[in-house]
Amino acid sequence: MTYWETWHGAYADPDSSLSRRLRVVQDQVAHWLDATAPGPVRVVSLCAGDGRDLLEVLAGRDDADRVTATLVELDPHLAGRARDRARGWSGVEVLTADAGDHDVYADLPPADLVLLCGVLGNISDADVQHTIAELPALCAPDARVIWTRTRRAPDITPRVRTWFADHGFREVSFIPISDSEAAVGVADLADDPGPALGSGRLFTFVAASSNARTLAVYERRADRYDATVGSAPDWHVAFLDRIAAAVPPGAAVLELGSGTGVDARYLADLGLAVQPSDGATSFVDAMRHAGLAPLHIDVLTDGLGGPWDAVVAFAMLLHLTPDELATVLDRIHGAVRARGTLALSVKEGDGSAWSDHKLGLPRFFTYWRPEPLARLMDQHGWTVDVLERHAGARDDWILVIATRRDDDGVRLNR
Repeated sequence: MTYWETWHGAYADPDSSLSRRLRVVQDQVAHWLDATAPGPVRVVSLCAGDGRDLLEVLAGRDDADRVTATLVELDPHLAGRARDRARGWSGVEVLTADAGDHDVYADLPPADLVLLCGVLGNISDADVQHTIAELPALCAPDARVIWTRTRRAPDITPRVRTWFADHGFREVSFIPISDSEAAVGVADLADDPGPALGSGRLFTFVAASSNARTLAVYERRADRYDATVGSAPDWHVAFLDRIAAAVPPGAAVLELGSGTGVDARYLADLGLAVQPSDGATSFVDAMRHAGLAPLHIDVLTDGLGGPWDAVVAFAMLLHLTPDELATVLDRIHGAVRARGTLALSVKEGDGSAWSDHKLGLPRFFTYWRPEPLARLMDQHGWTVDVLERHAGARDDWILVIATRRDDDGVRLNR
């Protein structure tokens, strides 16, 4: 599944922030349709996803046939779902196209309703301002715009509201979603519609890395993650014991991706000097509240400190692409002492995928087979001493203990 397909999975939870935002958007669409009845109206939806913002509303109305609409969505799978939803309404078309491209709108008539949902939080601030400035060109006289934007820090929704006012829109309402960082805005075009769009772009989605997106999920779902963590399987505990036996007593150990800190505490109880860390501030804060002293470390951008006797990373490096893992293997190599140890676990399988399992939002996973993983580690200066395979409740796992090697490819003696 693509990232955006998995992202839509949050709609399956009626209590999710995304579902609650959707209900507010749909209520605003329904109110607007009531206010404009019985005349014909035209709708355009940018980055429409599977179209539920509009199509689920139309499905419950007797006057849906008076609506003509163009839904623009780049993801072909989501666009296909939108077409399936739109069957039976001849006036609804779904374009599999880049909604940020001016050319998409060249032949479209002006819209009475513009849906700008799930867009403004995924583009740069400059593109937000530029898109709002260009919106009058898509609008019919007195058109309405329904937009969404997160209020997550730094919250730019006050500036967004000002930008709408600066470009000829009158605010109808601004609705913060309770117990959520999401918000829905509604504005009507008060000035004359703008001239036709020229060449160029409305906006470009910010290309967040898969790792950054996954960290963002942990930031938002740390509490839920904690609630889903059960007792570690016996083979994982035995692996921790094996790591402790492989390093000197009192060894300085950096744990990457400590999460709730359970493994860090266990290794510390075995006599190791463990430094927990995580790339998600939410986990770092939770560990501090629990009495630990974690570091905030993004393995791709932050220094790893050291030199350490060992680095351990359980169910963490699996969120990296193969190229990113190669980079991190080099970074860890430089952070451990001669004869240093690296212990890690990844999921066994092929390829990569996004999954919303457990947390209800998409996390990225790369799956590995023993031979390619061992080969990659060897190429980056690690000799695999132990490689175990275990069946988990949902996924199979690969566990590795490796030793830092000299540049000549010879393993250093313990």
